[in-house]
Parts: sequence; C-alpha cells; structure tokens
Amino acid sequence: MEHAHFKQNIVFFLLCIVLGVLYEQAFFHSMIGISYLVYVVVFYWIFFWHFRSFPFVNKRIGLLLLGSIWLLAASYFLYDSPVFYGLNLLIIPVLMVVHSVIVTRHVSWHRPVVVLFILTKFFEAFSYFASTVSYSRRAMRQRMRGNTSHVGFRILMGLLLSLPLLFVVILLLSSADMRFSETLGRFPHWLRTLDIEIGIARSLVICVYVCVVFSFLQTLRKPEEVQAAQGKIIEKKWDAVIVSTILVSMNTIYILFVTLQFSYFFSGTLQGDLTYAEYARRGFFELVVVALINLLVVTSVVTWTKLIGKLKRFIQSMLTLFILMTGVMLISAFWRLALYEEAYGFTVLRVLPHTFMIFLGVIFAYTLAKVWLERISLLHFYLIASLVYYVLLNVVNINGFIVEKNLQRFEQTGKLDIAYLSTVSDEGISALISVYESNPDYPGLRDILLELQTQTVSKPGTWQSFHLSKTDVFERLKNLHVK
Repeated sequence: MEHAHFKQNIVFFLLCIVLGVLYEQAFFHSMIGISYLVYVVVFYWIFFWHFRSFPFVNKRIGLLLLGSIWLLAASYFLYDSPVFYGLNLLIIPVLMVVHSVIVTRHVSWHRPVVVLFILTKFFEAFSYFASTVSYSRRAMRQRMRGNTSHVGFRILMGLLLSLPLLFVVILLLSSADMRFSETLGRFPHWLRTLDIEIGIARSLVICVYVCVVFSFLQTLRKPEEVQAAQGKIIEKKWDAVIVSTILVSMNTIYILFVTLQFSYFFSGTLQGDLTYAEYARRGFFELVVVALINLLVVTSVVTWTKLIGKLKRFIQSMLTLFILMTGVMLISAFWRLALYEEAYGFTVLRVLPHTFMIFLGVIFAYTLAKVWLERISLLHFYLIASLVYYVLLNVVNINGFIVEKNLQRFEQTGKLDIAYLSTVSDEGISALISVYESNPDYPGLRDILLELQTQTVSKPGTWQSFHLSKTDVFERLKNLHVK
C-alpha cells in the first residue's frame, strides 16, 4: 500500500512539473491570450485526475466557482480588455485556490471564518513540502537497499535529480567558453539561444510553482482530522430605540434631498449657470458613496439589531423607506452619469460605474427582502451576486458596447475621440478602420492608423497571445490601404 501511494505521488509530482513548465510558458513569454485558457484546462485535468476518488463537497458553489474560472480565463481568448487584463491575473488564481479548498473541505463557505480557513490551508502547503521531502528521502533509501531489480529506478532518479544541475552548468559553460557554445550549435536551435540570467530565473519560477502546487493539492487530499470551524452565532446587541432614532434622522435628511432632486433635476431645470454635464460631474461620486454607506447601515441594522416587540414593524418600515430613498439616489446618480456621457462620450471608467449602480440596485432589492424575511442570508447572496456580476463584466464585452455607443454618438454629432478608441481595445481599432473607410479625411485618423499598422507589423504574434478579436483587427490593418 505504501509503495503504491509513493508511486502515485511520483506520478503526480511529474505532472506538476509539466504544469509548471506550461505555467512559465503561458505567462512569462508574451502577452496573455489563449494561453490562460490552456493553462486552466491542463490544471483542472490534473486536479480532477488527482482527486478522482475523492468525495467532493459544496458541489453547487463549487460548480459556480469552476464556471467562473473558466469564463474569466476564456475572456483572454475572446476579448481584448486592458482594464480586466491585470485584475484577472490576480482574481483567477484566488478563485482557483478558493475553489480547491471549498470542494475538498467541509466548511461553511458563506461565513467570514472561511477566509482564515482558506489561508490556513494554503500555508499548510509549506510545512507539508518539508515533510514530503523527508518522506521521499526515506522511501528512496529503502528502494536503493534492494537488489539489481531496482537499478533502473535508481538510474531514473539520478537522471531526474541531475537535470536541474546540468541545466545550470550548461548555461554557465556556454557563457564562459565560446568554443563550447559553438559546439552546442550542432544541437537544436534553442540551446544556442540560452540566456543564463533568464534561464535561471525561469527555472526558479518553475521550481517554486511546482513545489507550491504539489504541496497545496497534496495537503487538500489528506483526510480531515477535525470538523472545520463553522463560526459563532451572531448575538444581536444593538438597542432598538437608538437604531430607530438614527433611521428617523437619516430618513428626514434623505426625504429633503430627494424632494430637491425632483424639484430641479428630474423636472429639467438646474440652479445657477451649471450645465447638465457640470452638474452630473459634481454629484455623481458623492451619491454613490452615500449609497454604499447606506448599504453598510442597513446591513448592520439587520444583522445586529434585535427586532422584537412594538418597535419591530417601525424599524422595518424605516429601513424600507431608507432603502427606497437610496434607490432614488442611485437613479439620480445613474442619470447624472448618463448626461455626462452624452456630453463627453463613453469610456470604460464611465460605463463601469453604470453597471455598478445596477449591481447595487440588485443588492438593495435583496436587502429589502431581508428586512421582512429574516431567515434569508445576506452574505450568502452578496458573495454569489458579486461573483456573477464580476464574471458578467468580463463576458459581455463592455469594450464592444462602449465602441458601439461612441459610433452612434459620432453619427449624431460628428464627434469621435479617436485617441481613446485607439487604446481602449481591439474593437476600438476596428471601429476606427470602419470610420476611415467611410470618412478618410477625419482629422488625425490617418496618422493613428499608420502608427497602428507599424506597431502591428513590428510585433510578431505568439501562441500565448492569440485571441479572436486581435486576429480580426490584425487582418483588417494588414489589408487596409492608408493614403
């Protein structure tokens, strides 16, 4: 049994080496495109092979996390999104760690204690690696004490252990002696292009990755010794009279504010000499911050206040009014930003707040239900809604929407921010090509397209950076005749 277990660990370790090489190739040689999706596919093939006989738990949230990971990885292949490019480099690995822990351990994933639990499991990998090294040495010693039937195994272990050392030595000797380097020229081309510093750095990346992933997944495969912490039941301590007073005070201010909004904003008239665009810019972010503060207030009151007796219905009514007033503020902020976009055009930093306000509207609607239906869980919904919202931002192609809206504005007003569209995404470049084909005399457009053509030709494509929208734009730029 111990021999079979050791053999399985060796096979898994070799698969982790393959995954480590793929990781280094996918993320350290070029811009990321299809390489992220390829890496995720291989990782989960190894993951499910390793846990093929393991009883998974938390399957529904596990499927949601797994689908989110795959969709986020596929977004690198489908779209060009500079805003999410760097953010997803952090988000996807975090989701992969969370998914790995949640589906292999009995833990209440919707409780705050799960964060500490996941971090504990991740850092356990380092202590596991040390114990694995010690165990592997003992197992190899036992094998080497055998007769000649184990000679093949000992030769294989010697070759595996010598590979990293040979790699570094070859790099050093190639750098020290030109004749030795020329001799290596008879070997495949990659040996002649070895760079000592880069080679050592990449080897270290692979080694660290292999050790961390191997140890982490091995840790999760160990049987659970104790039941995971479920967290303490929240004791509601806030005084209902104090909470009622706070809600009445804030609702009074909000009713006054909303009344003024209806009087001079929703009616179509503004104070002073302010334009709609100026008014929108001045008030949008303040209203969003107030909405976030209100969400914190409502969530805290619902969580920490003991609603009993005559004050229960009164507090529920005040919370309902509080949420409705917040909804009016969100609508006002939404309208302000729409006016600003109408005046100055659409950008990612203007459209994303729009989507965030819609998300807040959904959150407040569910929170309103929680006010009257006490049994439903807020944190459970908040976590799922946040994950779904973020994934949707990646898969609905926001940049394509922005480009389309700017083209519509161009048709109506003749105004187009060509400098912004040339940097927003590949969809923006494609839109500029379409504008040039119909309006080649648009000021500055010819120079931008010539520069983009030069950049495209000078940057050779790699398999790592391949994605669909870039391929289409590359072909259009290549075939475009700029006069």
